[in-house]
Amino acid sequence: MSEEEIVEEKEEIIDKVKEHSRIMVITSGLTSMLYLVSIIAYLLIGFLMGVWHPTWVIFFAPIIISSLVLAIGKKNAKKFCYPVFVVAVYVLFGSLFTLWHPLWVLFITIPLYYSFISFVRKLKK
Repeated sequence: MSEEEIVEEKEEIIDKVKEHSRIMVITSGLTSMLYLVSIIAYLLIGFLMGVWHPTWVIFFAPIIISSLVLAIGKKNAKKFCYPVFVVAVYVLFGSLFTLWHPLWVLFITIPLYYSFISFVRKLKK
């Protein structure tokens, strides 16, 4: 390996680390802001409207949104918290529309999601 190739490889690694750091800073800042907004929204809705249940489901939003941003930023669908998303959908629709029985099927999609992602990644390689 020539000296130029080594320098180029080091620069690529440094660029990747910088990109990773930037994505992590954005994601952590977004998560903090979303948690604060979720708490304020939950308390306002609870005290002003008296709706405490199922409003607590709003606390799933920061996890789902920040993991979505992280997955897009890193271009890696495995970074998305799909199980948390499934639980949030299940609890929300189960609470609002009493669809507990048919929606349990959503949990089967969790291993299918990760299997599909692994399959697509293998196809790309």
